[in-house]
Amino acid sequence: MRAPALALCALLLGVGGCAAMPKLDHARQADANWARRAKALSRIDTFSLQARVASGGLFGASGDLDWQQQGEAFDLRFSGPFGVGGIEIAGTVEDVQVRTRKNTYRTEDPDAFLRQKLGLNLPVSGLRYWVLGVPSPHSDADLILDAGGRAEQLVQDGWTLRYETYETIAGLSLPTRFEINGGRTRFKVVVDRWSGVTTGG
Repeated sequence: MRAPALALCALLLGVGGCAAMPKLDHARQADANWARRAKALSRIDTFSLQARVASGGLFGASGDLDWQQQGEAFDLRFSGPFGVGGIEIAGTVEDVQVRTRKNTYRTEDPDAFLRQKLGLNLPVSGLRYWVLGVPSPHSDADLILDAGGRAEQLVQDGWTLRYETYETIAGLSLPTRFEINGGRTRFKVVVDRWSGVTTGG
């Protein structure tokens, strides 16, 4: 039955249309894989990562990122790449403390605070999800997936993320190298170590 089916396809759609069928199957498989991955990744509530960060642009620099996530609470430490010598951002989505070497601040909107007070353009609110390779659930996003259902590109809240490599950690494929581009702000992240990855109920 395969040959008549192919002949009918050629008559109705032409060769180009038939060639598109494997691509359609590929997209459906990627979507199915993504649905499974996204469900598993959304259950991650605890993790630690250590990474190297290199910022782009005219005043490019490099530094380190240390992230601890425990439920809704996080402790995010940057050193070096943003020209402030080091910064710690910790708390929950409702109550965030921003600590520099000179001062400690409190805010409910770390993205706006960092931009307005310190002149830093950092996507703190979305980064907790983006480091896992998933969109933030708080706004719409555009995704391009690979065949395994992993994000190759994620566009959300004015930022574009391009994922290059993944590693299997605790049975899940997590990003180990990606770029975050916000136009004037661009930086690459290379994760040296994922640890303590656990999921909630």
